Amino acid sequence: MLKRIFKPHGSLDTPSRTQTPKTPNIPNIPNIPKTPNIPKTPNIPKTPNIPKTPNIPKTNTVDYENGNVQIVLMNTGSISKESFMNWGKNRKPDETRISCIKDYYKASSVPLVPGIICAWETQGKLQVYDGIHRLLAAYEMATPMDFLLLKRKGDEQDIIDDFICINKSVSVPVMYIEDTSVLKKLLCEEVASELCRRYPKFVSPSRNPFTYNFNRDNLIDFISSFNVNFERDGVKEDILNELHGLNLQAKEYVKRHKINSPKKCEIYNFYLFYLDKSYIKKSVEKNIC
Repeated sequence: MLKRIFKPHGSLDTPSRTQTPKTPNIPNIPNIPKTPNIPKTPNIPKTPNIPKTPNIPKTNTVDYENGNVQIVLMNTGSISKESFMNWGKNRKPDETRISCIKDYYKASSVPLVPGIICAWETQGKLQVYDGIHRLLAAYEMATPMDFLLLKRKGDEQDIIDDFICINKSVSVPVMYIEDTSVLKKLLCEEVASELCRRYPKFVSPSRNPFTYNFNRDNLIDFISSFNVNFERDGVKEDILNELHGLNLQAKEYVKRHKINSPKKCEIYNFYLFYLDKSYIKKSVEKNIC
């Protein structure tokens, strides 16, 4: 019978219990600062749908060309005012008309000058023969304006023919398109300008003004019809003196016949055109040699 042999506890032959390895020394974790409180992103409104920019025509582009004629879209901001001049046979620009047109541009906020500006392209200059008042008014605006420019080359007779055609329904002083002496033109303009200076409240842009007013262009045409020697020394002063005397006659005529007249006639002492123009013309021609 086999005997069971018990070895004492802890003998060398008895396997020892598994020893758990020591945890290594872990360095202390440094104090990490707390994440600051970040404010919430505010609700940003959605960007509204912006309409697309319309196609704006480029300026200084030729829109029409046929022989000696071009029509170009231009802008007062892209070409200098000095590039233009008034055509030699045209009327001198009227500041009253320019001012009225400028007021219209401001009130209406128009981006494009109405109508077409017509110019004769010669000797490196653009001589405007139709639309000079509209063009000059545009150059006085704070915001640049677009305008359609008709440029015509060729002989000046073509310009004269076009000018007459354009102005068929408008009274234009004949002396500008006929072979009138430069001295006569200047003198008639100076007499008219002097009356405009003396009586600015009576200057009208209308071609058919009230009796007590006058239109500068019509006045130039009227003065040019006087059958007097415009080249004689002192003739300008003589005409002005004669018109002054006729103005006094007109005042007496209005008072004597108790004709209703605006208060400004009395304030500024101007009644000249209550007299018939044929009477004024005869009187000037009779008293001026």
